[in-house]
Order: sequence, then structure tokens, then C-alpha cells
Amino acid sequence: MAGERDDLATLAIALALIPLTWWLLLGWSWPHAVFGYDDVSLPGLLAIREMVETGEGWSALVYRPDLLGGVKVANVNGRFPLYELLARLGLPLAGVAVLSAFVVQALLGFLGCRTVADVTAAWRESGRGLTVLERVAVIWLCAFAPALGWRFGVGHPYMVVGLLPFAAALALLVAPSAGTPTLTLVAAATVAVTLGLLHVGQQLVLYAAVFGAPILLGAWLTLGADWRRLSRAGLVVVGALLIALPALWGIVAQGYSSDSPRFLGGPSITYGFVTASAADWVTSIPWMRPALPAGLRSTFAHEVNYPVGAIVLLLALVPWRRARALGIGLALGLVMILVFSMDVAPFSRALLAAIPPLNAFRVPARSALLWLWVLPILAAAAILSREGMATRPRWIVGLAVPFGALLFLAPPLVREIGVALLVVSVTALSWWGRHPLPAALVLLVLGIASVGAFKERLSPYLDAPALFAAADDIGAAVRKVKPALEESLTRVHLELEVPPFAASTAFAAGLSSLDGYAVPTRRFSALVAALRGDRYEPTTNFFRFTTTDPALGVLRHLYNITDRVALVPPRGLAVVPLGPTAGPAWFSAGVARADDPASLARALTAAADSLPTRLHEVVWLDGRDPLAARAPLPPALDDRCREARVVAVHARRRALEIVTEVATPAACPLTLALNFTEDLEAAAVLDDARRTVVPIFPVYGALTGILVPARATAIHLRARPVRVPGAPAWPALGLACCLVGAWLTRRMVSSST
Repeated sequence: MAGERDDLATLAIALALIPLTWWLLLGWSWPHAVFGYDDVSLPGLLAIREMVETGEGWSALVYRPDLLGGVKVANVNGRFPLYELLARLGLPLAGVAVLSAFVVQALLGFLGCRTVADVTAAWRESGRGLTVLERVAVIWLCAFAPALGWRFGVGHPYMVVGLLPFAAALALLVAPSAGTPTLTLVAAATVAVTLGLLHVGQQLVLYAAVFGAPILLGAWLTLGADWRRLSRAGLVVVGALLIALPALWGIVAQGYSSDSPRFLGGPSITYGFVTASAADWVTSIPWMRPALPAGLRSTFAHEVNYPVGAIVLLLALVPWRRARALGIGLALGLVMILVFSMDVAPFSRALLAAIPPLNAFRVPARSALLWLWVLPILAAAAILSREGMATRPRWIVGLAVPFGALLFLAPPLVREIGVALLVVSVTALSWWGRHPLPAALVLLVLGIASVGAFKERLSPYLDAPALFAAADDIGAAVRKVKPALEESLTRVHLELEVPPFAASTAFAAGLSSLDGYAVPTRRFSALVAALRGDRYEPTTNFFRFTTTDPALGVLRHLYNITDRVALVPPRGLAVVPLGPTAGPAWFSAGVARADDPASLARALTAAADSLPTRLHEVVWLDGRDPLAARAPLPPALDDRCREARVVAVHARRRALEIVTEVATPAACPLTLALNFTEDLEAAAVLDDARRTVVPIFPVYGALTGILVPARATAIHLRARPVRVPGAPAWPALGLACCLVGAWLTRRMVSSST
């Protein structure tokens, strides 16, 4: 069981090394977050805070009416299990965020080490494992790759998590080929695949299946194409998929839902944001951060710069005669990535046509992360596979500390030159048959330099507790002035921000608002665009409304924005009423149908000054929306609908159900000032205490309409979690697959010893 002990030791080293590196080398300290700006939004710190404070996990985020007029969170942003698990264990907000990041990095480091060890063993035809120092170096190269530094700096954890399934698949694939699978590897791979599927990083999962497939196939062919061993690895991956299926089902359903701004099968958004250029790939050759001129390319440097580094030269040490299939797979994967990321027509368009889900994701250059993940693994394996470099570390290995420290502290250009000289020297000496430096020394220096280039791309650390304390102070002060703003359907227009919450400051402060940074419902985005006279953009996820915004005059009435909050020195916060609205809910006495969102927007804009009255007179439907067209409303409503009234609305923030007390003598349409989604369901309580399900449908383009039956006294509205049929059975079946894979693995190990 030496292999099992080695894997447990490697995992322990990774779990200890990750936080130590952040603390000692990267200057992190508790309780700062390790992910940067974007991670304060959903599904990052804001989502974690809701889980920690409610104790309800992702159930608290199925649907939230207090952000962007109502958004789905769990099925849009993924149901990352680590957040929920650590929150339920009682960890504080910062603890959940930081520990989750450390676990993900540790998994990447462990899987990278396993892959390096197995590839090296196969190429050397010997079973020597990695020394402790070599493992430390490989963990640094894999978990602190410079390209990942961007993702931590700007707050894109989903890109890091999205690498896990590919890393697990590669490790599982080469382990049976090298004859060294372990139960620890099976368990770690299962966790990695499950976590990768349940974050919002499905883009990388899809890219792995498309652009990583040639690499995986090449590795399998190179290291021995054994179908029986491949099936054992496949059992683990399939098992992890089945374990994740109940939560993943809702994410997939959202992709096909009419609520999704960029739904599967819809218009392509692949090249609608940032498309890579040849210059971007040239500036990605060095590890150091490029000096980009001011403008778009510098603003989105994290999306156009994918540092390769001089370690690419170490690929010359790979025994390509024995690894011809792997070389072909790497080359094919790289060509596909370049063609796809640069939109080289007609090949890029043919790829989109052949694999339609690729159309649902923007920034195609992100696919390069897969190739860059493999690069340090092959470089390390190439060094270790050379006889002269694979000897045990001697005293000379101690030189790695001062040399690595000099490169870590040196200016980026000096570090780049130092790494290049080291790589060129090692490659040349190896080719000339000399005995170059010990592998541990070379790998440690490269690992430390990689951490330095990683650090170069980080942003200042965010003090999460202090940020939320500042936001909470704003929320408490506003609610003290107007207690009605405790309700999620009574909204506020906040004219101040707590960086880096930006537009999401109101949500962070516990106030309901239309402003925010999140994935909106498609209908809300379309309504806002139509009111502004803009073209609908499916990737819009940042909304900040100003007093001069042409849309705000209509949205204020539709979404019951009652007050604006401004900072007025020296008095402090001022809560200023904006005037009457139709309220959090209202009945309408008539029905009108618009031809399309633009016609609807014109009708609403024309009635803007009188909307509080007009909304009670007529409910507008978007005739182009199939769900609105099928609304069970007659052309002419009962005249008694003019007598229908809303008695009270109970919509406390974080409440899972909204209750509207009503009084209506006939079946009449009720509108709630929140966004419609397909996951909402409503039930009416009649005056004889019977409860009946009532139809809901989109009204006014985006809001929630309910046909309330006569003699109803209350309407209960809540979001219904999407469930896969036979939900409990799938994780059980998946666990069984993983256990069978583990049993076969143990049997393989026993038979080989």
C-alpha cells in the first residue's frame, strides 16, 4: 500500500502548502478573501453570506425578489457543495470562501502531482515516486500557475473550479496506464468532478470535452490503450456525474428555460464580447504581465492574456518518439483553441455549428486554460524522466531556496530572463548528454517563479467582514428611517456604493433594489433594453439605474421603487420619497396586448406619468412571449374586477414565500412587483379555507401575473426547486459506480503486488 501512503502524503502536503503559500509568499492574512472583485457578487461572497446567516444553504437562493426585481441564483450560478457544507458547519463568511478556495487549489495540486508521477513512471519504466521537494514544486506549478493568478485577482473562482473535471480525468486516465491507481486518487477525482460540475464554470467543463479530448485521447494512446483500465476510470467519472445530477439537473433546465438570457439553442454570443487576437497570443508567451496600453485590452487583460512561459521549451525533453499520440493530441488541441479563440472562419463557425452548446459561452480564449494546465505537468515529467535529472536531491538542491527567492523578489523582466536562462541551460545540457542539475532544484526554482508570476496578477485583498459591516450600517440606517424597506417588494434606489460591491451595494445592505450585478431573467433584460431603446444584449449582467435613465421612470412604478437614498454631507444619508406607485401588488380591470417588447415599452413610456392609475386599469401582455400569449385571460374581464383589492403583502426579505392578502368578487389578474420565472408557483386560499393551484404568467413584459379566483382571501407564491425524477436514486447509483471503481482499483493494486 505504498502508493496509498504516497497519495495521502501528497494530499496532506497540498492541503498544508496552499494556505502557507498564500500567507508566507503572497501576503494574505485572515480574514481577507483570496478571490478578488467579481467574487463579491453572486455566487461568491454575497451568496455565501446568505447561506451563513440563514442556515438554509442553497435553498435560500432558489429565487430572490430583492435583487434585479427577482432573480434565480442556485440554478443560474450553480450549487457549489463546498459553500453549503462549510456554511452548515458554522464557519464564518470569510472562512467558507477562503477554505473553499484552498480545497480547490489543493485538489488541483494533488491531481497534478499524481499525473506527473504516473507519466514519469511510464516514460522511465520505473516506479520511483516524487520526493517531498518535487511534490512541493509540482503543486506550486499546478495550483499557482500564472494564468490562474488572473482568475484569483479578478474574482473568477468558477474558472479555477471548472478545471477540476479535466484535471481529474487526466489523472485517472494515466494512473491505470502506469499501473498505480489508488483509493485516494479515486476519492479525490470523484470530489473534483462533482465540484467542477456544480459551480458556474460549466464553460470549462464543455471546453474540456471539446478541446481537451484530443489531449486525453493522446495521453491514453501514448501510455497504453487498455479498454479495461479505461473503463475503470470511466466508472469514477460517471459516478461523480450521477452524484451531482440532482443539483446539475436544475442548472441544465435553466439553460433551456425561457428565463435564461442566453439559452441553449439561442443566438450565439461566442464572439460578442472579447475575441483573442494574434497580438494577444504573442504577449502571452512570457510569464510576466504584459504592459498593455490603456483601453479595452488593458481593462480585460485577464481575458486576453494567458501566460505560457519559458517552460514550454522543456517540451523538447519529452520522449516524443514514445509519446507521438500525445504530441498529436497537444498540437491538435492547440490549433483548435487558436482557431476557435481568434474566430478563424470558416473553421470556427463550423465548430460552432457542429457543437451548438459552444454558442452559449463568451470569451473563447478561456479554452487555453486547459492547454496551460497540461503544460507544467509535461514539463515536470520531462525533467524527471531524464536519468541524470531524476537522481535523489543532494546538498545542491539547497541552492533552490536562494535562487528561487531572488527570482520571486526580482522585477518581472529579471525573473523572466532568469527562468528562460535556467530552462535553456537545462534543455541544452540534457540534449548534450551531460548531467544537469537535480530535478528537485530545477522544479523548485520554476515553482517559486510561478508563484511570483501568479502574485503579479493578484488584486489587493478584500476584507470581507469589514465590507459587509459597512454595507450593513447603510441598510440599518435606511430601514430605521423607513421600516417598510424591510420588505423585498418595496424597493429603494441607492445612489451610493461600497466598493467593490458596486451596483450590488443595496443587496449587500439588506435592501431590495433593481440595481445589481447578477444574471437577470431574460424578460427583465429585454424590458430594460426596450425601455432604453437599446438592442437586447443577452450577456448583460450589470444594472445601475440613474435618475436620468429613461427606463427608471417606468420601472419605478412597475417594481415599486418608493425611495431614493443619497449621501448628503454633512447630514449623512437622506431617504427621499419618489412619489406614489401602484404598490407591491395590484389588480387590473382590463387586458391589453402589445405586438412585441418595443410596442409594450412605448405604451408604458407614454403612460409613465399616470402609471400608478393605468396599472390598475389595464394589464399589458407581450404578444411575442408564448407564455404571455397562453395566459388564461379573457379578452374582456369581469366588471367586478374594479372592486378587487390587495389587502396586504407579506414579503419579508429572505422569506421563502410571499403571501398576498386579497379580496376579489370575480376571477381577476393580480400583478406582483417582481420578475416572472418558470419556477414560480402560486396557490390561492379561498374563503372556505380550501387551497387551489392558480396559473401564473408574465405580464408587462417581465412581471409576475396571477389569475386569482373569485372569493380568494390569500395568494401564496414561492419558487419551486427543479428536481430530477427519482432524485435520491441517482447519487446512490453514482456512489455505487465509484465504489465499484474503487474496488476494481484495489483489486488491480493487489494483483500487481
